[in-house]
Amino acid sequence: MKQKNMLLGMKWKVWLVNLLILSSISACDKDKDEVSPDPDPEPIVKKDDDHDDDHDHEHEIEYVMTTVGGAWPDQTTYIQTVGHLENGSIDNSEATELASSGQLWSNGDYFYVSRFGAPATLYKYTIDDHGVMEEAGEIIIPGANTFSSVEFISDTEAYASVGGGLARVIKFDPSTARVTGEIDLSPVLRDGVENYFFLGMKARDKKLFMGIDYQVSYQSKWDSAYVAVIDLETASVEKVISDGRTAMIFGAGGAINSFELLENGDIYVMGDGTANAHSGILKIKQGETEFDKDYFFDLQEATGNPCKGFRIIGEEAFAMAANDPNDLWEFSGPNFNYYHVDLTDKSAHAIEGLPTSYGSNTSVMIQSEDQKSVLFAISTNDEDGIYSYDLATEEVAKIITLDGKLTGLEKIAE
Repeated sequence: MKQKNMLLGMKWKVWLVNLLILSSISACDKDKDEVSPDPDPEPIVKKDDDHDDDHDHEHEIEYVMTTVGGAWPDQTTYIQTVGHLENGSIDNSEATELASSGQLWSNGDYFYVSRFGAPATLYKYTIDDHGVMEEAGEIIIPGANTFSSVEFISDTEAYASVGGGLARVIKFDPSTARVTGEIDLSPVLRDGVENYFFLGMKARDKKLFMGIDYQVSYQSKWDSAYVAVIDLETASVEKVISDGRTAMIFGAGGAINSFELLENGDIYVMGDGTANAHSGILKIKQGETEFDKDYFFDLQEATGNPCKGFRIIGEEAFAMAANDPNDLWEFSGPNFNYYHVDLTDKSAHAIEGLPTSYGSNTSVMIQSEDQKSVLFAISTNDEDGIYSYDLATEEVAKIITLDGKLTGLEKIAE
């Protein structure tokens, strides 16, 4: 077991070195490039001069989708609208392109795409009269490599974190792509920490709950899960709560998720775990701002291996678990399988028929339009696509072939 834990730690370290090597600036370094965002910048609008105004999409628009093609570092994100998710294939011939690997952030009304690479940039997109995604603004934060989490509150209020360099949380207006404020993060700072990751956000009761992972030498400094409780009315950190039953909250909420808010107000938070702490799910009860001491779901014990990616869809919950615990960042190939999990009896079973997929950086899961199935993104060395899982019969079927790895699929608000 000791040797296994050492190998796990090495894998975490190798991946985080790759993630952060682009950055030469320590997180929250007050002596370097501490540039405040313009409180009222003019959004940059770009037009596609080559767009054919006589060409319309031939589908009824239902979703916005992002896929990523190519090999690192020469990757392209394809952003497009799609219709009903029925049997067939979706190519990128009508997609808008964005250089680098990106993921989609949306609440159904506003659509933003973040890309990896300094400076951290969050692009706003709108749907034109022909169903084409058109860039309509951008937010740039110098000193950081990427936007890591986004949470929409209203038409005029949203929050976003950046990392891979300076770690900050900004407030912005999603309707205009204008930065309108910033959260004072000084209460979350800790001695001896080299890097901060703010991954995963969920707003409730005028408070923002945000995951924190403290890093030293590109590994979690402590084997605990940390969440900042932020008062949105004062734009200040109220407190930081922690729980040692799991660790490393590292799911941003776009392609990889770690926070879920139920209709009853309960918040569930997933920790990926470390070499010394299991993957697991914690709960913050409705009206509370502390972890529920009486609830913990040891997801790693239920599945048999470390987990990543977590969603609650309707009344069902799902996650991904690794096959090989020594290849969590999939240097040897696809390594994750989807599991159907029960948050009440704390059990899990693998979904038979779904291919083993690359799950360390994408695990898109959404409910089907008829609410009878769950749709899963699958990415292997041989295929990219969307599979359906019938909740009543547990039957699995491939319904869509894609031309690239799915990193975002959001239903357009009616």
